[in-house]
This record gives sequence, C-alpha cells and structure tokens, in this order.
Amino acid sequence: MRHPFFLLLLVLNCIQIFGQNKTISGTITDHANNGIADVNISAKGTSLTTKSNAQGKYTFEISTEVTTLEFTHPSMKPSSATVGFMDVIDVIMAPIESDEISDMSLEDLMNIKISVASNTADNLYNTVSTVSVIDRKTIEKYNYRNVAEALQSVPGFDVYRTYLKRNIPTARGVLQDNYANKVLLMINGVSTWNAITGEGCIDRINMADVERIEILKGPSSVIYGSNAFSGAINVVLKESSDYVNSTYGTVGDNGKIGAGSQVFLKTDGGNLFISGNLETEKGYSYTFHDELDSVGKINEYIKTKNITASMQAKNYSFLANYYQADESYFGVTPSFKDGAGNVHNNEGFLASFTSNYDLTNVLKIKYLFNYDWNQRDLSRTENDAIRSKIDGYRLTNQASLAYSPTELFSAEMGGSTEYKISNCYDNYFAPTDTVITNNKMNNVSLKTYSAFALINYTINKFNITLGSRYTYNDLFKENLSSRITIVYRINEKSSLKAIYGESFRAPSLFEQYFTTPTFTVAGNKNLAPEKSKSFEILYLKSFDKLFVQATVYHAIYQNSISRQKKFYAPANKIVSIYKNGHQFTANGIETEIKYFNPKLIDGYINFNYIIGNDEDKVDDHYNFKYVPQYSCALGLSKQIQQFSVSSSLNLKGDSKGKFGNIDEAYMLNFNLGFFHHIANKKITHSFSAKNITNSEYQIPEYVRREKVINEIPYGYFRSFVYSIKVEL
Repeated sequence: MRHPFFLLLLVLNCIQIFGQNKTISGTITDHANNGIADVNISAKGTSLTTKSNAQGKYTFEISTEVTTLEFTHPSMKPSSATVGFMDVIDVIMAPIESDEISDMSLEDLMNIKISVASNTADNLYNTVSTVSVIDRKTIEKYNYRNVAEALQSVPGFDVYRTYLKRNIPTARGVLQDNYANKVLLMINGVSTWNAITGEGCIDRINMADVERIEILKGPSSVIYGSNAFSGAINVVLKESSDYVNSTYGTVGDNGKIGAGSQVFLKTDGGNLFISGNLETEKGYSYTFHDELDSVGKINEYIKTKNITASMQAKNYSFLANYYQADESYFGVTPSFKDGAGNVHNNEGFLASFTSNYDLTNVLKIKYLFNYDWNQRDLSRTENDAIRSKIDGYRLTNQASLAYSPTELFSAEMGGSTEYKISNCYDNYFAPTDTVITNNKMNNVSLKTYSAFALINYTINKFNITLGSRYTYNDLFKENLSSRITIVYRINEKSSLKAIYGESFRAPSLFEQYFTTPTFTVAGNKNLAPEKSKSFEILYLKSFDKLFVQATVYHAIYQNSISRQKKFYAPANKIVSIYKNGHQFTANGIETEIKYFNPKLIDGYINFNYIIGNDEDKVDDHYNFKYVPQYSCALGLSKQIQQFSVSSSLNLKGDSKGKFGNIDEAYMLNFNLGFFHHIANKKITHSFSAKNITNSEYQIPEYVRREKVINEIPYGYFRSFVYSIKVEL
C-alpha cells in the first residue's frame, strides 16, 4: 500500500501549474445591510486594488494565484476573505468604534486563519483536519473562566479527572490512566508536556490572555509527533495589534480572588505581549467517602499564577510562560491515608524561539527550539509528611524547508530531535527534605528522532494533502504514521472533506521505568507505541447567519497502555505492570451549529454521539465502559446596547463505573455583562453564576477500580463570580 502513496507524491511533484486571471464581484455592507462606498479592496501579495461604488458593489480582476482579498475603510474594521473557487464574495464589515461583543460576523469567524490543522494556516473550509474554534468573542459572551470550561462546549472533547489529576482533556472518548498524554497541548503552536508522565497542564494559561482556542480532533502525529494521539489543543495568545493595555480583578464566593494585567507594545520591529495573572480560592467543601471506608471533608480548588511573554517579529517569534497551579486531589490512592485533601502542586517554565527566512521567493527555511520544564509535587500521607516530587524537562529542535512555487502547490520536509530527561521521581520526607526512594527514575533520559514530509496540491475544486512522519528511538525503535486529506470546495461557503489519518503515542518515561522498591508498580521498557487509525467525512456549510459542521468517523485503536496485574519475574510475584492491550474501535458523529444574528440572538448547539466496542476488555474493564454515548452543549447570547446576557448548558449522558451506573448530568451557567466609559477608558463589568443548580457532576473512577468507589466528583460546584476589566 506504501508504493501507490509515494508514487502519487512523485506525480504531484512533477505537475506544472499555469496561472490565469479571473473576475471577482460582490457587495460590501454593514450589519444593517447598507452598502458601504469607497472600501479599498486589495489582492494580498500584489499591488492590485479597486474600490466599491456608492452601493457597496465592486468588480475586481485578479490572478487565479491570489488566495486572499483584503477590505479596508477608514471607519470600519479591516476584513479579509479567501478567494477559493467562487466568483462572488460578499463581505459584512463592522464599525471601528463598535463595542458590541457580537460585532464579529459569520464571515469574519469563518476566515480566521487556523494554525493547528497543518503547518500552513488556513480557514475552516480549507483546513486539512477536523477543527473547532473558540474565538475571543465567544469567550467573552459566555465568560469562560478557564480553558477546561471552554473545551466542554466542543463536540468530541471532554475534560475528565482521576483521583490523582484534575482537568484531563480527552478527545473522542479515548481515556488514559491518571494522566493526559493522548491530547497534545500547545501555546502559539509550541508543544508543552511533562517529560516524565506526559500530560500538559491546561491551567498554565489564564483566559484573559487568550485570543482563541483551536481544537484539532483525531490523529495528529504526522503534524506534531507523539502525544497528539487523539487530538490537539492550540491556545493562541492575544496579539498587540488588536488590543490595548488592560487590567482586571475578580471576586467570588468560596474565597475567590483574582487579578491580572496585559501589556501590549508595538514597534516597527514587531509586537510584544506581556501578562501576569493570579487566581486563588479557599475552595468548596464537601464530604468524601474514600476507598478504605473513611469519611471526611475535601476542599476542591485550583489556584493559579502565571507570567507570559510573546514577541512577534517579521522573521522570528519568542514565547515564554511560567506557571504555578495548586490543585486539590484524592491522594496517590483515593483515601485520606494516602493524602486525600492535601495539595497537589504543579509548576513549569516554557521558552521557545522560532525563526523563518525566505531563501528565495519560493523557498523558506523554518527553525524551532523549545525548552519545556515541568515539576509536580504531591502528598502521599494523611499528615503530608511524605510527598513525591516529579521533575523533568524536554529539549526540542526542529528544522524544515518549505517549497511553494505557486499558490496551488506546496511541499515541506524536515526533521526534529527531542531529548527528554527525568531528573527525579522521588518520594521524600517533607520536614527534612530527605529522599526515601527514587523509584528508579533518577537521571533517566531518552532521545527521539523524527523526519516528516507534507505535500499540498490544488486542482480545480480539489485540495489534496499528503504527509508522513518517521520516528525512531532506542526503546520502541521505529514508527511510521501517514495521512491523506481531500478537500472538495463545493462553493465559497461550503466544503466536503475526506480524511484518513494514522497516529501514535510513545510510552512515557514513567510507564517505561517507574518501579517502586516493593514492586507494587513496575515499568516496562518493552512497551510498544499506542497506535490509531481513523476515517473521517466532514461537511461544512454556512448560510446567511448559520454555520454547520458535521463529522462522521470510524476509529481503530491499538496497543493501548494500562496497568495490569501480571506475574513479574524480577519480583517473583504478581504486580501492577504497564502492558499493551488489545485493539478496539469506535464510531462517532459530531455536529456544530452556530447562529449569528445581532438583531435577534446569537447561539450554538453542539452534539456528540460515540459508541465503542469492548474488545479491549480486561476483567470487565474496557475504555468505552466509562464514556457517555452522547453529550450536548448549547448556548444563547444577546447584546442590548451596553448590556449583554448569555446562558449555556452542558449535558452528558449516563455511563458506567466499576460497580454501577452513573446518571446523566448537566451544568447550567448564566452570565450578565455591562460596559461604559470613564475618561475615555472602557470599563467592563461581568457577573457569572456557574453550575446554578449545583448539579453533582460525576466522573467514573476508571483507574484503580477497587473497593467502594464507583465515581468521583468532577470538582466544579456552584459558584458566583464578579469581574471588572479596565482598558487603559
């Protein structure tokens, strides 16, 4: 099967593209459907321009190689549109002085350049992956307090917890024991995850700093390598060209206090964004019944601090992020004896440098360096005297060469090296900082090498993208993952996509090496990478005020890694050892519907249905036993002059735990906003009531599956928060 694949790559490389002209026409209006005269229309990358007439109409002859039109007017916000294959492009523009949250039109949203889907940014219609976007306007409308809350509105995505870790993002129902290393987390396209256990911390970025969240669903290893197994999250930071300096403060029940500031600097050399944020709370107290039959009080909280800097220049960018996230948890086993109710500390620092230079008009070189350090410190005993410290870092170098002779053909090839090291996984006596055991994790390291190639070709209304990534390290030796996407652009506002993708997840250092002195848990250096394959069909369509994206897929998962009770020869007894499991499959449907009508109401409704088999069953334990078959998220929002109001509802179907069923659950939220000006400074007030009914949002306890615990609380109870933001 490989030979036709590479033969097609060779054929595409040999095709010659010839340009010709085409005529674009359309009408430019405001939200009241009034024509806008004297709008300057330019063909991006050329000197061609034209203007709209008194009725807002225009006609523009351009080369077929032009991909984007840009629209500017002294009193309106700039806009752009992808040319595609249509001859008619209508645009709605918003006034510069507009303060309305709902002033982003459907056209603006659909033309956001999505960078998470491939190595080349494109809009939703043309992206080569299954992508959802939570833009800044949506974040403000529904006052999402953190990334975890926003992700729960996305079909095919959810946020779980285990007794050991909170806020674990999952994609398409694929679970992971304890940690979150099957969904890759990125900040401005730069990956970040714990070098030892593999999870990324979605609490390291404050929502006040976020421009949008791009969510990629399905296998993504060809683009991003290991850990992008079932999906990827790219948190895009604000850019200084679009914002002004601001500061904010929050107060709420259960001791919630928060404050932060964002500073934007713009020079001829580039843009700089700097932010600092602090969020703390006393927490919500409730009664917890642990697995040893003890009953006591648990306080649920997440306390975060972060400092972020992002610099964007013509040929390079720099990103730095430092964070602390202290969270409640249920102990190394879900019991008060083993630390339930004590603090779980997370800390990390990310620094990356990216550069790109044009060697010629058609040849570009890119380079990325990334340093990613993370540490976790967690309690192991009721009196908190014994704790564990998990400390490690990653160094990544990646270089690639991009060739784009025309707008219709591009190719990129490159390679990367990743060095990850475990400094320690120490159990230590906290009062004297004395190490008790290192669990065979001191100074353990592993180098991984990879090479990748991507080719994109457009012919008539078809866009074809092919790619492969080859990965090698000394333990699992080698892996080859490939993908192909065919996008059929039906017209300017609709497209059909077919995707075949392969993915892998390399075993973490923890799974390979971690072994306790008494062999209660043993690592396994012979683990094979987890693998997945998926077949997806997507349909995207936008109407006058409506956008629809529907996806159906079939997924195959192989070599899933989990702890199993097996005989372990070095200990001469039965122990919990990491092993590869059996293949299992799933079928799913994901739909997104967005409605934009500032005169009436804005809203969305997202639905997810998934059903998986039990072919990976071990002792009545299998992945999709713990996953609801359906979930639904919907929201409504309305702007009335200076006031805004919104409400959202998340509904999850019933599922199963070790000992019984878990009922369906819902979470209802309400938000009220108001803005005004004092001394030409915009001041925005918002009030939020989260989980108004205080619903018991329960998560199956799918990791240990022992004794009395069937489910654990999600950790987000009813809360009330007021915030004020001042634009300086």
